Order: sequence, then C-alpha cells, then structure tokens
Amino acid sequence: REGGTWTLEFSTGITSTLRAVWKEHVSAPIIVRQRASVQLAPLASGRQFRVTVRGKRQFWRKGVLVQRFDRRLGAWKLVKRVVLTETGGFPGYGGAATWADFRLSLPRGTLVRAVFPRSQASPCYLGGVSKLVRK
Repeated sequence: REGGTWTLEFSTGITSTLRAVWKEHVSAPIIVRQRASVQLAPLASGRQFRVTVRGKRQFWRKGVLVQRFDRRLGAWKLVKRVVLTETGGFPGYGGAATWADFRLSLPRGTLVRAVFPRSQASPCYLGGVSKLVRK
C-alpha cells in the first residue's frame, strides 16, 4: 500500500517464525507463539469446578493455578493447584483437551480464575488465563 504498509492473513502452527522479503531486503525473523486456551467452569454441585486446557497437543499431568481476587489487597491470591488428569481428542481437528475436576470452598460472589503458567505450557505454547468466574 501507499507508504509501504502491508497486511497478510494466515494461520500459524503452535509456534511460527516469520520474516518479510521485499526485493533484496529481508527483515529480521520474529517468532509468533499461540497461547494455550484455558477454561474454568462451575459444575452442577456449586462447589465443584472443571478446568480445561486446549491445544494441538495434550497437557496431561501439567499444573494449573486457581486464584481468587482479594478485593482488600487488589491482587490475585493462589487458592489451589490442580493437576490435569483427563485428556481427549477432537476428531478431524487434530487438537486435544486436557482437564480436571476439583472442589473449591469459597464465599459466594468470589471472583476466581485459572492460570496455566508458561512453565507448564512450554516449550511450544505461551501460558494462558481463563475468563473470570463468580462463585
């Protein structure tokens, strides 16, 4: 485009290295990594939750941190460490879901989230954080 800008839409793998080439000029490569998809969901009992991590590979026996928001301190506090113990695939997709169910006793109205740290997601993925859930 005018001014030298350009766009390109494409789909990456888990980790991709990209560079731009124009005539005889080649840019420095950049690495693009995907974040692991993390979901935290309450189950019917009200005290039980399921944490699920999805990707193109499974994360069996990896750890997830469950945190609650402390309004008084304005910070997230560790409530529980959960090990992912179940795994399943998606036919035709080539991906996997890994999950675990666990119990959590917290006051009503508490905000919680699941954090899948980079130390557990690497070497391929970046870590991820679930959407917030109000217990």
